[in-house]
Formats: sequence, structure tokens, C-alpha cells
Amino acid sequence: IQRRLESNRGFATRFFNFVSRSLARRLVKSSAHKASLIRERTMSTEVIPRTRGTSFGSTNDMSRLQLRLDSFRENALDDLPRIETMAADEFMLSSRSSHSFQQSESESNDPKERRNRKFRRKLGLPSLEEIVDDYVCHFGNYRGRLYLSVNCCCFYARIFAAKKRIILPYSAQLIVRPVKDNSLVIETPSKTCRFDGFKLRNLVIEKLESLNKMSSGLLAPEVLSRSVTDPDALKGTQHTMTAKDWENLVSKGIITLGEGATTFMKGDVVIREGELCRKIFQLAEGSVRVVKEPAREGGSRGPAVKLATLGEDEVFGEVSVLLGTPSSASIIVDEDNTQIFHIPSDLLKEELKRDVDLAARFYNYLAVILSRRLQRTNALV
Repeated sequence: IQRRLESNRGFATRFFNFVSRSLARRLVKSSAHKASLIRERTMSTEVIPRTRGTSFGSTNDMSRLQLRLDSFRENALDDLPRIETMAADEFMLSSRSSHSFQQSESESNDPKERRNRKFRRKLGLPSLEEIVDDYVCHFGNYRGRLYLSVNCCCFYARIFAAKKRIILPYSAQLIVRPVKDNSLVIETPSKTCRFDGFKLRNLVIEKLESLNKMSSGLLAPEVLSRSVTDPDALKGTQHTMTAKDWENLVSKGIITLGEGATTFMKGDVVIREGELCRKIFQLAEGSVRVVKEPAREGGSRGPAVKLATLGEDEVFGEVSVLLGTPSSASIIVDEDNTQIFHIPSDLLKEELKRDVDLAARFYNYLAVILSRRLQRTNALV
């Protein structure tokens, strides 16, 4: 198969199209099964009354230990003081463990720390680097964010699988100057980067210059003053979408970026279950949830259940486009001002017909996404 993929472009396109469609069908079935299981578990827990636990532990812990005490009272009254002491110690241990868990959980769920962890992970920065401020802007065809952190100025953007990272440490002797049309230029001894589309350009320059002067110079220029471009997130073969592929789709208007991105508010429905979806979407900012109404006997639908939450850079809508069938789940926005890019399926299919090499790479891209999503879904079933 590998030899035919390398030698026959038409075969490669058909092969990856077949694989991606097969994975899409399997994902639809797996998601339906998961929705049914979630609904069954919800129904089974709804009939069980729930009460709040006390400060000493959960209700189940207390009930279990109370039964133990009752049993010992009946059979070994002489040991009662020792048993009650042991029970009290177990309650206190449970309380301390619960408090410790809740404390660590609250620390991990701190919004500021989550945001910093995500920032460091995306840009590959040291563990102590923190965001001071960030601004939406453009670098060429990439719409992303300019981050001002403690020791460096960074840009990050993603167009589906194509990522753009630029890291400019203040120790690299940055020179910042404004240019027309709400743009600014950042210069280092080795490169010049222009960023466009700021709403408050002068404020950005002021903050950047202030941080540049205050920097401790902990990040060495030779380590971080570089532009790191991940042309594709799915590397390894000639049938992989490249950065040039994605940028061509942007330049031809097939992918809408910048002002063309759609803004949604919390509660908006992006895709409605049962309706035909004619676009492939990617989240630029914000989050959405995947909701499905499980099928019942007789063809009716049960109450909607949440299958998953999708965050920044996630792709959705590709299953309906691939199969040409109504959407198997609804996509509902969870945050205000959620920004979403999209690829209209009719324009995309015309472009794929014109370029069979691009078609093979694009279907391979979708196959990898679907494979990973199917693995996650099966792991949770």
C-alpha cells in the first residue's frame, strides 16, 4: 500500500478518503453508544437520593463505619471505646484527605494558572514564565495573539494543523516602532517581524517597551530569539498537509480568517443535530460542548446529554461533510465572544478536485483527527 501511495496520486486520494470516511462512520456509532451509556448512568443515579456529606467524610463512609460500630456493640461491648476511637481517627483522616484533594484541585483549576500552563505548553517556554498581557493581531495570513510575558514577547497562531510560533526575548535587544494601519514592527539583530490589526497599538508599544527595559534577561537570545514554524502538526509522510497548503487555502478565501471569523455568544448553536452541516470548523478562541439526544425504542429521542467539551484549536463538523449526512450531534457555545474559523465544503471540494495531491494530504489530515477522536471516545465508553 505504501508503494502505491507514493507512486499513484489518484490511489492516494481515494485511499485516504476511504479511511477518513470509515473512521467517521465508526465515530458516529461510538458517540451514539457513549450517549446511550451516559443517559443510562444518569437515569440509574437519579432514583438514588443524594445527601451532602459532613465535614468528617462522605455519607457512604459514615454509613459504612456506623454499621461496623453497631456490629461491634452487639458482639464486643468491652472493645467499644477502642473501636470508637479508631472510627473517629478514620473520619478525621478522611476529612484531611478530602480537604487536601479539594485544595490541590482548586489550585489546578485556577484560571490564571491554567492560562499560563497553556501558554507555556504552546510555546515551549520555561515553567516559571507567566503572561503579563496579550493582544489579538495578525502576522501575515496568521490570526493569533501577541503575548507579553515576563521575559519575552511571543506570537502564537494556528490555522487548522499549521502553527506559527515566534519567540522574541527582551534580552535580544528588541526595537519596537509603530507603522501605519494600527501595526507595529519588532526588530532584533537577526530579524524583523511585523504585526497588524491592533485595536490599541500605542498601549501595546508602551507595555512592550516597559517590559523590555525591566527584563532580567533570563532567557538567552541564542536560545529563544527564533521563529518556530510547525508547518504541520501531523508529520511523517509526504501525504501531510504543509503550512503552504493551509496558507493557499486562506489566500484563496476557502478558509476565513481575521474579520471573516464568526463570533458566537454563550448558548449559541453552531451545529444542530439532525441538520446537514456544510462547513468544517476550527475554534480560534473560546470553547463549545458536544451534545447528543440518545435514540430510544420506537424512534423517539431522549433528553440531551453532554459528550465532550472542545477547546481552542479543536476541529469539528468534518464528519457530516465527509459522509454527506445530517450532523450526529449538536455543538453549543460555552463562552461569550467565541471565535470560529470555517471551511465551506463546496469551495473545499472544488479545490480538492483541482489538486489531487492536496486532496490526498487533506483526507490524511482528517483521518488522523478522526482516529485520535475515536480513540478518546472509546476510552471513555
